[in-house]
This record gives sequence, structure tokens and C-alpha cells, in this order.
Amino acid sequence: MERHRFEHDGLNLSYLDAVCDSPVVIALHSHWMEGLTFAPLAVALAP
Repeated sequence: MERHRFEHDGLNLSYLDAVCDSPVVIALHSHWMEGLTFAPLAVALAP
């Protein structure tokens, strides 16, 4: 997974990219979680 960051209207956001040609799935975590929480989901959904 690769972490990417961007800023929009003063907000700093980051996301993890599984870097594959599969369809896009967006999983949003809650305040106390982190994006890596969904790493097992990404592996399970991989072709």
C-alpha cells in the first residue's frame, strides 16, 4: 500500500492506495481508527 496526501481548503487529507487495476473501493474509518484498519479487507477483495 502507498500513502498519499493532499490539501484542500486548508484541510490535510491522506489515503492509502493498494496500487492495482481492480475497481475502486472507498472505506472510511472513524475518528479513532486508521486507514491500515482496512488492509485485511483490501487483501480479501484482491483478485
